[in-house]
Amino acid sequence: MVQKKRLKTVISNLVLIVLAIVMISSIADAWRLETWKIGSSSLSFRVHQDFGTDSWGHMSQAAQKWNAEAGRTLISVSAIRHTNVNYPAKDSNNYIYRLDKGLKADYVGQGTIYLSSDGRTVIEADININTYHDFANSAQPNKYDVFTLVLHEFGHVVGLNHIIIKVGETTYDTAVMWPAQEHNKEKRDLKPDDKAGLAERYK
Repeated sequence: MVQKKRLKTVISNLVLIVLAIVMISSIADAWRLETWKIGSSSLSFRVHQDFGTDSWGHMSQAAQKWNAEAGRTLISVSAIRHTNVNYPAKDSNNYIYRLDKGLKADYVGQGTIYLSSDGRTVIEADININTYHDFANSAQPNKYDVFTLVLHEFGHVVGLNHIIIKVGETTYDTAVMWPAQEHNKEKRDLKPDDKAGLAERYK
């Protein structure tokens, strides 16, 4: 039986209060792992045809950030586009969608991950960018940066959970796996705790 996991990146002002309740100040590391990882075969994602060339390029660069840190190809972005609108769909394809799911969907970006029967290996994944919200290919007022969002969603695919908000007196809001996206902000490089989590997942 294939297991399915769904994760979403929410708007910052909807999540931080709840997550602050579960801060664990005694833990030395902020990174957290999912139960899964990419197996020996990498995942190749197809991007929806309505994304522009710049967005496609940024998604490809985002994949390379994780690959470079892992020292192997975990994920890639294909030059072949898709036109599907049925998110999510277990169809032996890995797609990045751009569908308007409205404000009630309560996410900016969401990944649906299909796992092997033992729950340890990703066999397929889809990502949706909720176009109810405005996006750009840079930091702009009232818009989310595509590179930043996809880099975060790829982090879930490769096996990282959201980072702990605060450990002791240290806040980790600069990390890629910080649990909320923000307008007018770019996070295009992995931070120490993103890297440490990845190293633990693939040690």
